[in-house]
Amino acid sequence: MTRERARNVGSVVLVTRGIVLGKIDEELAHDAAAAVWDAFLHDLRAWGWAFTGIGVVIAAAASSLIRPLDVDVPLRRAWSGLTTIPSRPWLRVVRALVLAAAGVLIVLAPQAALDFALLAVGIYLIYQGVSELLALIAKPGPRPDISDELEETAGRIVGRLRRVPAGAVAAGVAVIAIALLTVALLGGGGTSAAAPPIRACNGAEELCDRPLNEVVLPGTHNAMSAATNPGWLFPQQEKGIPQQLDDGIRALAIDSYYGRKATNGRVQTELETNPKGAKARAALEQEFGDEFVQAALRIRDDLGFSAKDKRKLWLCHGFCELGAIEMEATLRGVRDFLVANPHEVIAIVIEDSTTPEDTAEVFRKSGLSDYVYTGQLREGEFPTLREMIEDGGRVAVMMERHAGAVRWMHQAYAGLLQETPFKFTSLKQLEPPESCKPLRGPSYAPLFLINNWIDSSPAPRPSNAKQANAYDPLLARARACEKQRDRLPNTISVDFYKTGGLFKVVKTLNGLD
Repeated sequence: MTRERARNVGSVVLVTRGIVLGKIDEELAHDAAAAVWDAFLHDLRAWGWAFTGIGVVIAAAASSLIRPLDVDVPLRRAWSGLTTIPSRPWLRVVRALVLAAAGVLIVLAPQAALDFALLAVGIYLIYQGVSELLALIAKPGPRPDISDELEETAGRIVGRLRRVPAGAVAAGVAVIAIALLTVALLGGGGTSAAAPPIRACNGAEELCDRPLNEVVLPGTHNAMSAATNPGWLFPQQEKGIPQQLDDGIRALAIDSYYGRKATNGRVQTELETNPKGAKARAALEQEFGDEFVQAALRIRDDLGFSAKDKRKLWLCHGFCELGAIEMEATLRGVRDFLVANPHEVIAIVIEDSTTPEDTAEVFRKSGLSDYVYTGQLREGEFPTLREMIEDGGRVAVMMERHAGAVRWMHQAYAGLLQETPFKFTSLKQLEPPESCKPLRGPSYAPLFLINNWIDSSPAPRPSNAKQANAYDPLLARARACEKQRDRLPNTISVDFYKTGGLFKVVKTLNGLD
């Protein structure tokens, strides 16, 4: 890549970034766009500036050692051309267009224009400084008065050096300067823009300095069970996980299983090959009943498989035969959301029928492991949302069954999370105080989960969610449970999150009305 091309790459990326972001007025959208731009084009811009610096050093070496060139001459000519009206009409048109383009750039992207101007000045100063330095290095100076023996030795050395071509000397000096410049540019992050300032966390400035256990998150129960997922039977949410996050959901409850893709496109659940298969099947029988489990297993056994099928981790609810999405692809979607929304913090609770090692590997492959919070989650040591954002770990991961093998997998119900019951079959059963009684998790656990849905298994009903998620009854229950359990409900988990007043209730509980 030539110096001119490298400079063009860096300049175009910088100027285009300023123009694009300058057209976005809404604060959160501006921050998200800036984060996406930097995430995907940061390296291109940094290398552009690095190669620009390399070109400057090489040009300076050539100027001082090989073919001296006074750069002030073309600069003075360029300035004269801009400030003097040409006599030829076509030159006047070109000059007018250049001036107009420069004015538009300054108006639309003043910061980018300033950065570009400072960059040009910096390159000019580097060129002049390095050129002067190399000229001094190459110019032989007076020798001191030394003894004849030393003078003779020095003469032999100088004679040998003089036989070295000047181009080789210039190249050696240039290589050293290039190495130092490249290390400075890349080691120091190049000329990349600083991270956008944190003006709001999870959509509100007031939440930034609150610890995680003092913030209420809107959540989805069985978040992977969505009507928009192809072939999913008995969905519990209107939209899939990516859309849930876009809509404002910040706590995801998901279930992981081993499974294999069948020839008909569905997935066979591997309960028996699961290290915890017996327990997983017992849990299914407790939730759905023995007859339903037996029927589902018969359907599963009737499915055919190709020899190429491999066992993967899937997100399912009980039986992957009734609906499944790949865990890795789903977590990659969560990662993409975090990249596009750099000031959002989320929590994920996993009912895991898979090993922690396999779960960690899926997180790694998806890229989401780069965003998990690896610090402590316990009373008195919870980070604020701002600290999680600045740390880069914006996902709190909690496991229902397995944890400890990986430090960011926190055991949910062993002392971190406590919850309400979740087996409600009528709106009446959702009324406090019975609905606020403890279920899993010790009373001293710092995080509090409110389960709020009416169970009509195996087919959830949106009509039930319309009642259960209505603003007044949901807020009243959350307030009553907060008082009864002496804990702020950190997550309110619902079915059919778009139905009712979940987001309004969370806003009220966070004091953001």
